[in-house]
Amino acid sequence: MKFIPLAELKGLNQTVVNGYIEYLTEMLKNGFFYSEDYDLTSSAQRAISKKAGSLWVETYDLRYVWNYPGCKELLVQSISLSWVIPVIQGYVGIKEIDIKGGKGQLVLISRRRYAKAGLRYISRGIDASGNVANFVETEQLLYTNKLVSSFIQIRGSIPLFWQQSGVSNELVFTKSLFHSKEPLALHLGSILKEYGSTVVLNLLNQVKSNEQKLINAYEPILAEFQKTQTSDQFLKYIYFNYHKRCPGHNLKELNELFHKWRRVLSLFGYYKVNSRLQTGVIRTNCLDCLDRTNVVQGNLAIYIMKQQLADIEIEYNSDIDKKMKELWTDNGDYISIQYSGDKSVISEVMLNGEQGFFGKISHVKCSVNRLFKGWFDDDFGQQAIDLFLSKEPFCINGKDGYKCR
Repeated sequence: MKFIPLAELKGLNQTVVNGYIEYLTEMLKNGFFYSEDYDLTSSAQRAISKKAGSLWVETYDLRYVWNYPGCKELLVQSISLSWVIPVIQGYVGIKEIDIKGGKGQLVLISRRRYAKAGLRYISRGIDASGNVANFVETEQLLYTNKLVSSFIQIRGSIPLFWQQSGVSNELVFTKSLFHSKEPLALHLGSILKEYGSTVVLNLLNQVKSNEQKLINAYEPILAEFQKTQTSDQFLKYIYFNYHKRCPGHNLKELNELFHKWRRVLSLFGYYKVNSRLQTGVIRTNCLDCLDRTNVVQGNLAIYIMKQQLADIEIEYNSDIDKKMKELWTDNGDYISIQYSGDKSVISEVMLNGEQGFFGKISHVKCSVNRLFKGWFDDDFGQQAIDLFLSKEPFCINGKDGYKCR
């Protein structure tokens, strides 16, 4: 990636321009992916409906194409699409596994929507169109000579108008809770429409005042939305206080939660080529939708992967377990860097199932780094991201589909 000036800079502060270039250069080195022969923007299930031979701009899910806003003018001017390679931000990881009769692959793809993109102390909550900060769709794929299957989970910020500000990072609601009702309905309505029945899994901590404030505001509005649902699809809410119920990151109660909800998870299922569709999704959140969220999603992914393998009579063994945990650890670090500026503070929990002494030291270090980057870098970084995305607003329910205005 290279920046090329197309005109002499006049009336602009060269230092500021160089600052943007430096920030964007570093940003684009981390977690941006493309493929010349695979649609990274679409899950295996969504790809079923793609038209054969169509141009990518007509078939790719443009919500995840981070260079689409900047290239839109080229497309309007009928510039050849060979000049534009769709790029996603998130994570792509591939691990090879040994199976009966040959090799298989575990693939993990996280795709972040660019709507309401930004850094965590600037971009929080929801916007008027129903887009939430740090919305990520994560798909795990199993490729074998017998089967291709995939399972999707999503994460996203609490869908209210809220922000954190000041040295103390105090949580404030930027609009009245009444004004959050319609955007929340747009957001959850779009999830129900796209993914089917939905379980909203809330991991916020009641002990922390900021998080308790969000819980108290979120639950009544969510319950009000649930009462409006009349279709065959359902929306269920689960509150799981991760810090209280998983003390020291002991995940016993988390696995018991999955077991308790095994019928719902079985009802949702996962996508199997030429066999069945995934009919529901788990939407997980904590405060940042990073650390706790990634650990919970990673362990749910392992729970489902055991079923994916059992379907083709392959045992879930220690080697597969190790590779699954490595994929989800890397996934958590990538998404955390993109949103907070540093790796996940509990990477070791996902990798080893516990947080040892050195893991606790790393936790403190990453937390401090995040805090200082939030204080000093987030404002400028947000401006750079807005510049990269051409400050294009996004319409989640536009009559022409998912397109920028």
